This record gives sequence, structure tokens and C-alpha cells, in this order.
Amino acid sequence: MGSSAPGGPSTDDPPVIADGRPANSVDAEEVTVNGDGEAGTTDGSPRPGGPARPARPADPVVLGEAAPPTEDIDVPAERGKRHRGFHPITRYRAALRRHPTRTWVFTGVAAVVLILFLMAVDVTYQSYRIYRDIKSSIGVLQDAKQGVSKGTLPSAAQFYDAAATARDARSRIEHADPVFRLAANLPGLRGPLSALTAASAAAEAESHVATDLGDIASRLIGSGGGKGSSFRVYRDGAVDVALLTDLPARLQKLVVDLRATQSAIRDIPNVAMFGKVEKIKTKALKDSTQAITLLHRAILGSQLLPEFLGADGPKTYFIAIQNNADQRGTGGAVLGYAIVRFDHGQFQVLQGGGINDIDNKRIGFHVPYPPGVQWYLDESRNAARINNGANYTANFPLVGESWTRMAEAATGLHIDGAIAIDPFAIAAALKGQGALDVPAYPGAIDSHNLVQVTEHDQYTLEKEQQKRLPHELIRSAFKVLEHPKNFVHMANGLAGAVTARHVQVWLADPKQQALVDKLGWEGALQPGSGDVVGVVYDKRIRGKQDFWTQETLNYDVKLSASGDASSVAKVTMADEIPKGQPPRIVSHVVPYGLNVAMVNLYVPIRAQDENIKPSGEFPTDVVADPTFFNYLHPRGTLVHTEGRFKVLTKTVTPYPGHPQTIFYTYSVPNAVRTTKAGKVYQLVIPHQPLYKDPIVDLTIQLPRGAHAISATKGMTVSGSVVTFHTHLSQDLKLQVVY
Repeated sequence: MGSSAPGGPSTDDPPVIADGRPANSVDAEEVTVNGDGEAGTTDGSPRPGGPARPARPADPVVLGEAAPPTEDIDVPAERGKRHRGFHPITRYRAALRRHPTRTWVFTGVAAVVLILFLMAVDVTYQSYRIYRDIKSSIGVLQDAKQGVSKGTLPSAAQFYDAAATARDARSRIEHADPVFRLAANLPGLRGPLSALTAASAAAEAESHVATDLGDIASRLIGSGGGKGSSFRVYRDGAVDVALLTDLPARLQKLVVDLRATQSAIRDIPNVAMFGKVEKIKTKALKDSTQAITLLHRAILGSQLLPEFLGADGPKTYFIAIQNNADQRGTGGAVLGYAIVRFDHGQFQVLQGGGINDIDNKRIGFHVPYPPGVQWYLDESRNAARINNGANYTANFPLVGESWTRMAEAATGLHIDGAIAIDPFAIAAALKGQGALDVPAYPGAIDSHNLVQVTEHDQYTLEKEQQKRLPHELIRSAFKVLEHPKNFVHMANGLAGAVTARHVQVWLADPKQQALVDKLGWEGALQPGSGDVVGVVYDKRIRGKQDFWTQETLNYDVKLSASGDASSVAKVTMADEIPKGQPPRIVSHVVPYGLNVAMVNLYVPIRAQDENIKPSGEFPTDVVADPTFFNYLHPRGTLVHTEGRFKVLTKTVTPYPGHPQTIFYTYSVPNAVRTTKAGKVYQLVIPHQPLYKDPIVDLTIQLPRGAHAISATKGMTVSGSVVTFHTHLSQDLKLQVVY
């Protein structure tokens, strides 16, 4: 402590000014800071109750220091700089200084989580890659199916490559890297590795499938594949039936391996984070199911073909070429024919031409006929001819059997079966084969215009040309069939035509016919297990009016709570034929374009309470000459049974501007069956191959209070009403569950 004089200030005390305050002290009342409010005024004006003071400095005052100037400092910006400068690393270091133990623990946990996450991503991605690879052979099979539609086939090498890919996938699983092995011991990551272990079995099964496919392709196609007919099983117009002998067994082995693949893929668990894995699994399972279905048909075909192609001796078939512009139950009047023979796979046309060359137009053929054919012959009072009469029923097995007997009577040859084809089927087979050699026609005929030429344009030619054209057309078409430019494309086209009944087959050998039935080539009407409604139309007048005929079916059905159906089938026949058609197309009768249509409705055999309107005979006063209809029968409404069907028949006379409508009313007991899924109403609508596809409008009224649980794709549900609309191009099976 410093000394001080008595009565004077100590040397340790701060200096004072006149009012006794320290020299460097500041009166709180005299200092204001911006924003302090009432502490003072900024302009130096006197405060209430106090003396005036000088104005407060503009710069802030810092006690004990010189106040720096503030004109060039942006305080918010400076604060932002300090905030941005505090990086995570800086914060981490600060946290490490303040809480070292806790920070190290959190750091370790975060590192473990990051490592596990990266391992999960790696394992999952590897799983995805393996799943992608193990579906390769099924993908090749689907590619083969799609390639056939384009006239190509994959080579054996492609299948073997797919097998190698599947084996590589399995190898990657069995020789997993350290990440995979470590993952096996870590909770939460065992799932992906478990999935990969299951995928190993799938990869093994996949390699077997692809190898099977490669072996089959190598045997049938050779090392090439691709387009054309230059492969082992078909060469120089002949099928090597020896190569087909063990094909069923090979295909069956392929089915077994595909089922094993399905099972292995199904056992693979889902992998988190990669939803695409599940999509790949779903697609692989779907593709394999489709492949198995396809292979089952292929097995049936491979069992049928050797004997059909004459592996055990020559086989001779009658081929009827039908004309959809002149409609009959099986698809049309017979325009032309061919007698063909297969002998150890070698194809030969024995004879062919216009049907009048062998048909007996005056008295027909006196051979035994099935009851379904005989009923139409009796009621129509027709001579039993190939062209007209034997083909009024739509059940082709009955017609095929009849044609076989008639062809034997006409030619003196032993006939082993009958095949019906129409211009649509021939056009499908000729795609990619080039033009036909038909001198009688003034232009080129190929797959694009063959239907138009055969069903309309040929009838505009001179009489001599019309007479020559069927012979030339059939000879040229079968020459192409014997030596196609692209056999695969042709076979695929014919296969597609079968589904629409443009190709129908009947074989005299019961075992062979049983295979045809299973393949769905027989053209028979199938009643189904519930309800059925099928319109079968036969034209009963000369001409080619059906090039324009439009058939419409409106089917309304009401289902009762007990499962019975009350049905109304409204069938409309319209012939809007343009004026000026030649006599061979439209008979010269008034009114112009007149047609006589015998409409047969095929319904369940248990149908009852049938009512057909208009009733009675069709009116004959529609034409000026009443004798015009003298030869036309039946005239009234008829009901008869055919196999498992009841057939309701009515004849009408439409012409341009005057469509004719028939109402068929009846009931069907037990149309609905009860299942675990609910009550099921199933409806079958058979397809008759016409030039213009029929229009179908369906309305189903469910019982009061019922609602649809599910319905066939394309059906529309609105409350208790289900509707459906289509142009009928093949047999339909529709179903509603409620």
C-alpha cells in the first residue's frame, strides 16, 4: 500500500475531480447505449429534472478501452462468419476436449454401424447380381418363344451360354469373399447370406434347365439356329421323324428340371433394400410357369407328330379349304380340297383342286353319318355333300368323320383323317414365304391379300379364270408348304390359327385323336361347367353375302339366389352389302342382297322353358317370287339336342337396311356353383370362324345384395351388374365370383 499525507488523498486511490468522483469513473445515468431507451437523449437536450449535457457519441463506448469505429463493420455478417467457421471437425474436437469418453463411445458405435451398412449394401448388391444371373436360362426360353413369332430360334450355343452363366452365379456363391463370410456371423446380415445360399440351389437347377434346352436345340436345330428351314429336323420338304422319337422324354426331363428351378427360386427369401430382387423372383416364377405349360403342349405334340407324319407307315389326309364368305357351321362352304400323304416325314400332294372335282352335287354321298350331322341333313332336306350339308353343325369332330368317309367314297383312297383350314390359316402360314404362282389372277397373291382374293376378288374375274384359280392357288400354296422359305415362321402361323378355329383336325385313330383333343386342335364345342351360349350360323342361299355379314350377340342373364339363370340371347344378323356386286357374290333377286340365315343357338342341355321369337315360319313374301323359297328348309323354329348341348334353331332373311333379330329366352338350372372362394358363375362362348368377327355384349345381373369379388379381366363391375364387350375372335371362358 502506498503512503498518504494526513488529510490528503492516498496515493493508491484514483484521482478525483471537483465533484469527488474518480477521474475515470462514469455515471451510469450519463452513459447511454444504442437501444437503451430512457437513459438519455441523443441530441443533448436536457432531461426532465436535469441539466443539459453534450450529445452522446455515435460510437459505442467500451469501458476501460478506446472505442473502435463501427462504420465499416457488419455485425450480422461477422456472426455468420463465426458460425460458418465452426465446422463438424471443430465441433468434434471441442466435444472430445469436453467429453472424451462419451465422444469415443459414440464414435465407435457410428463406425460399427457404418461398416455394417456398407457390408449390407455390398451383400445385397451381390445378391441382386446373382438373382439376375440365375434367371438367365428361363429368359432364354422366353426369348425362344418370342423368336418363334418372328421366325427365328436360338442356337444351342445360346442355351449353353445361359447354363455357364448360371454355373458362374453358383460359383460366386460357393466361393464368397470375406465380406460374405463375415456377414454370416453378424446379426441382421445373415438374411442376405442365407438368401445367397438358397440361390446356390437355384443356380444349380438353372444350369440343368439351360443344358437341357441346349441338348434339345442341338438335336433338332443343329449348331446354327436363326431363320429359315436349314436345320436338322426339317430339310428338303421332309421331317426327320427319327429325331422326334426321343423328344417326349427329353421334354419331360426339361419339365422336371424347370419344376426344381421353380422350387429353388421360390425358397429364396426376400432381401431388404433391393425390391428389384423380389421383382426378378416374381418374373422368373411367372416365366417358368408359362414355360412348363408350353412344354406340356410340346410333349403332346411330340407324341402325336411321329405317327401323324408316317413314322410307322404312310398316312393320308383329306384337307378341306373352307370359304368364310359362304358360311357353314365349321367355318364355311368347302372352296377347294387336297389329298396329302406323309410317309416317314416326307410330304406329298396326291391330288387337289376345286371341290366340285370330287363332290357329288346331285345325290351326295350315301355313307353313315353321326347323329349331329344327320339331323341337319334331315331338316335342311339337302343331299349330303362335302361342300354343303355335312358341315352345318359346328362340332368339327362330327364333320371331320363325315368328310373322311365321303372322301374315301369319292377317291377310292384310304383316308386317315380330315383337316379343315380356311384362307386366314393359309395366309398365316404364308407370312414371310413370298408370293404364290397363280396365273389365273392378274396380280400377285401373298399373305397380305390372300383372304381378300379368295373370299371376294376371285368372283369378279371371268368365268374361265374363276374356274382355274382354285387349282392354281392350291397347287402353288401346297408347293410353298412343302418347301417353305421359313419353316419356323410357317409353323408358328399355323399354330396361331388353331386358337381361332381356322385349323381343325380329326383323326381316325382314337389314340391320335385323344392327343388332338388335349392339344385343342379338334374344333369341338365345349359346354364348360356352368353356362354356355354359342351362335352357329349357316347360310342357306347361294352367293358370298357373308363377306359383309355382321353378327351381334347381346346376352343378358339374371342370377337368382339359388344359383339358377334366366337368360335372354338377342341375335342380330345384318347384311349391309354395297350395290353393284356380280351375280356370283349376290344372287339377282329382289330385294337386293337378300340372305337366308339359319341361326342355331347352342345352350346347356339342361336348359328349359325355351321360347324363340319371332315364332313360326319365316315370311316368304319378302321376295316378289314366292317360289324362290320352295327349296329352303327348315322354315320354322326347332329345338333338338346334340351331344351335351340343346340347340335352338330359327331362320331369318336379312338384307341391306333390314337387319333381322331373334330373341331366345330360356332358363338354366344350377348355373352357379358354390366354392370356398364364393359363388362362381362361369360362361363359355364358343367362336365360329366368320369373315367378320361377331360382336358380343354381355350383361350379368347378380342376385339382390350380392357384389362381385373378382371377375375375368376385361369385365366391368358396377354394383351388382357385370358387363363385357368384345369382338369374338376365339373361344372365351368368363367367370365372376361373388
